[in-house]
Formats: sequence, structure tokens, C-alpha cells
Amino acid sequence: MDSDRVATTRWISGVNLLLGVWLVVAPFVMGLTSTSSYWNEIVVGVIILALALYRMSAVSATWTGWVTLVAGLWLIASPYMFSPGESAAYTNAVIAGIVAVVLGLGAAAVPATSDVTAQHPM
Repeated sequence: MDSDRVATTRWISGVNLLLGVWLVVAPFVMGLTSTSSYWNEIVVGVIILALALYRMSAVSATWTGWVTLVAGLWLIASPYMFSPGESAAYTNAVIAGIVAVVLGLGAAAVPATSDVTAQHPM
């Protein structure tokens, strides 16, 4: 049972890792010209990337799922606040935000078991 939890956590974290990398490189790939959209995607990408790496090493850190969910909500809302003027920036932020929300919910739903009790059941 514990191996299923670890495998699920690693799978979700791996997809989050890819999402974070995409958000960091997307402004360059898409040639975004809006400074606010450009930096928003890079900063949120680095945050999601860092959370995914941390969760891969600390499987019981379910709080990372909730922070990823909030980052996703921010991505969804950010085009409305920054008015990027570029449909690619708008579409990318909203789709990446939806993916982050879904993955954040998935990560938060994986039951947390402390690493100590997983090694030494009572």
C-alpha cells in the first residue's frame, strides 16, 4: 500500500516537474513580448518545479499539492489581471493553470504517512 502511495506521488510530481519546465521555457518558445506574462510564467514555473522536486524527495509533504493548486489558480487568473494581449500567452497560462489545479488536487489527495511510521509501523 505504501509503495502505491509513493508511486502515485512520484508520478504526479514528475508531471508537475514537466509542467514547471514548460512554464519556464514557454516564454522563449512562444516569443512572448508582454513583460508581465513573460515573468509571470517563469516565476510560477520555477515555483511549481521546486515544489515537484521537493515532493519527490519528501513523499509525505502533501502541502505541496495545495501550494501547486494555488499556483494553478493564479495562472488561470493572471491573464485577466495582466492583459497579455497575446492569445498564446493567455491560452498557455489558462491551460497550464488548469493542469496545475488538477495535479495539485491529486497531490493533496495522496494520503500522507510520516516517513518514520512508514518504516516502523506501530
